Amino acid sequence: MSNRRMFSNEIVDADYFLEMPGTAKFLYFYLGMHTDSKGFTNAPKNLTKIAGCNPGDLELLIEKGYVKPTEDGVQVLLK
Repeated sequence: MSNRRMFSNEIVDADYFLEMPGTAKFLYFYLGMHTDSKGFTNAPKNLTKIAGCNPGDLELLIEKGYVKPTEDGVQVLLK
């Protein structure tokens, strides 16, 4: 896993991102810091708890298209 992560200003400065609750935005960054080099994580629910966020924050990120669940439960950050 890489120690460097980059987030696009185009995404995190957009109105649709900034309108989300602070906990959902924080979770997006936290998940991004704990994914592999291709954007995958196998512990999104655990990371949500560790970050002090709630399952609704993860669901909002999925609904808004920032995170995509896969069939095997691994999730990928899309934006």
